Amino acid sequence: MGRCFSGFDYNTFCLTVTFLTGSAIFCSVLNDCHAEMANNVKQETISGEAVITTYLSGDINGLITYNKLCKAVDFLNQWNPHAVIDFLNQFVDIGHLFDHRCKQLVLKFAQVDWQFVPSEIRPQFVKLLRDIGVQYICHTESIMRCFVEHLLAKVQLHSSTGQNQEGKNNIMNRNTAVFTLCLTEEEQDNIYNLASDGLGFILKCFPLATRSLVKIIRQRFPHHSVPSIRYVSYVKNLILICQNIPQCREDIFCIIIDGLAQLDAVLTKVENSSRKEDSCDDGLSVFLLDEEYERKISEVQDNNDKVEKLDTCMSIMFDYLGKLCSHENPSKIGCGWLPSTSKGKILKELLVVFEEHLLMAHGLKNISFLWFYVCSLDMSYPKDFLSWLWNFVTRLNQTPNDWKKAQGATCYIGSMLSRASYIDLSTTMEWLEVLSHWCTTYVNEMIDRTTDATAGSTRHGTFYAVFQAFLVAFCFRYREIVQAKEMIKIHHWGLGHIVHSTLEPLSYISHPVALCFATISRSMQLVYVNHILPAKPAEMMPFEPHFPFDSYSLERSLSFIAPLMRKFSPLAEDVSTLKNELLWKNVIEAMDCHTYEGDNGSWEFLDDIRRDQNEFQRVDAEVLNTVEERNPSLKIANEFLTVYSTSPGLKQFKTSSSLGADR
Repeated sequence: MGRCFSGFDYNTFCLTVTFLTGSAIFCSVLNDCHAEMANNVKQETISGEAVITTYLSGDINGLITYNKLCKAVDFLNQWNPHAVIDFLNQFVDIGHLFDHRCKQLVLKFAQVDWQFVPSEIRPQFVKLLRDIGVQYICHTESIMRCFVEHLLAKVQLHSSTGQNQEGKNNIMNRNTAVFTLCLTEEEQDNIYNLASDGLGFILKCFPLATRSLVKIIRQRFPHHSVPSIRYVSYVKNLILICQNIPQCREDIFCIIIDGLAQLDAVLTKVENSSRKEDSCDDGLSVFLLDEEYERKISEVQDNNDKVEKLDTCMSIMFDYLGKLCSHENPSKIGCGWLPSTSKGKILKELLVVFEEHLLMAHGLKNISFLWFYVCSLDMSYPKDFLSWLWNFVTRLNQTPNDWKKAQGATCYIGSMLSRASYIDLSTTMEWLEVLSHWCTTYVNEMIDRTTDATAGSTRHGTFYAVFQAFLVAFCFRYREIVQAKEMIKIHHWGLGHIVHSTLEPLSYISHPVALCFATISRSMQLVYVNHILPAKPAEMMPFEPHFPFDSYSLERSLSFIAPLMRKFSPLAEDVSTLKNELLWKNVIEAMDCHTYEGDNGSWEFLDDIRRDQNEFQRVDAEVLNTVEERNPSLKIANEFLTVYSTSPGLKQFKTSSSLGADR
């Protein structure tokens, strides 16, 4: 007959089920059965196996008992631990009986929260679910969904209240909510491991379930508003699944990046919105009502929580990618939780994710640095990544979607060549030549087809993007080029033919990039272009300027990125000229910034000059103060400079406010 309901006798079982189900009918049936057995000399006991086999045989009493049993499972979390252990012990060895007819009971078992299953019986219970999922395909998806659900941390809320406190200073305390684990870390890790191992076992026995697992993982990915503990735990456990189930790695990467990209986009949008609000505040915040102030405080707290989520998840991703490529990293959170793995070529899998989620997404600020970091892990990665990006430009692009991919690819090429400290000068020179020759060929083709050579047309957006990528990389690396005596090569590339063409490239790229190139080009006697520079940025850009590696705002994971970044460092003799000319251009444009506040570029790269040129900063400050005293309107414009300078573009690599202050 199998195990009986030992630990508590049959009468106790009847009373327990009656209490939990509240069913007088079930109570009557069980008591009648109990009375009959009590009068029998050879008293029989009921077992879980007996209930299931009786139900499967079609017996009406078995059906009634089975239904009441299913209802009893709903209240399992209200039982005492010993009763739960005795109850589940009746089923742990009979997984082979749970065919399609037991779907209701299997669903009930799958809905049981493992935190209420005592640790003594938890592994056997999970094994029961795992065996059911492997033996009966009709239950596989339900069991996998149960396991995926337990990849999320179990949390409880602790709120700090201030019922007797008043005033704006107490609003933050009244709204503060802290989530903590319901279990100990050891117990929670045990649940994670059981769920992860269970999924690995199911897919090992049933590889065709991979697609179903990916679908479930995608559906269960938490919204960015959930508590940080749950969000981070899910991402961390998905990384473990990547290790245990390599065939799912590419799909899981897509899911993780999709979720983190949404979070990054929300933070970027909030940052841009706050910047605009600050620029238009004009002291109106003094008259905020209490409810408005409370709303702002709540928004700040919510935003800080999102930043913490993304920062921690990025640290986990950096840890994993470094571990996967056998690269030592400066992680402070430790990576002992990651299983060891052999060095693998992760870039190819990441490229698929990159094309799907990042290539045309310009509203992201931090996620792209995962690829920036990966390219530093192997000498071949940067060249492979750049070549892969260049393929989007050289292949036949017929649709606007193809154009946008090509333009996004060139923006990444320019940013990689300019910002990545691990890309040497020889590689940069090779790519600068490729970019310039492509632009020259494009201009020559447009000369042969004069009807298509309409300056500023979106049809030529890729050309403008490629030329901007060339200029950005050149401006960042020209100091090395001069020191290596390679400038003669650039003189032979015929840049004047490009900049003076009917396509007018300097008028339809990022305005700061064009101005910076004009100043450097004049200093190097490369080509004189000041007379063709537009007075103001174009109102309608033929492409969307994008500078993906300009800033990284997450402090915790910054240690992975900061050593890999190159800062804008012009020749010493050009510092004063660059600062004076570009700064005054900025002041003039700032006076009209409300009309031209698009993403046409930034002036923050001037901060890199200030980093090593304190003397120039002091002299320039004296000059500006003198002029401002004579013309108060310029002082107002100069105060607005900080706001204007935070738009994307050619700028200093930003990390955090504290680090920025040190510089």
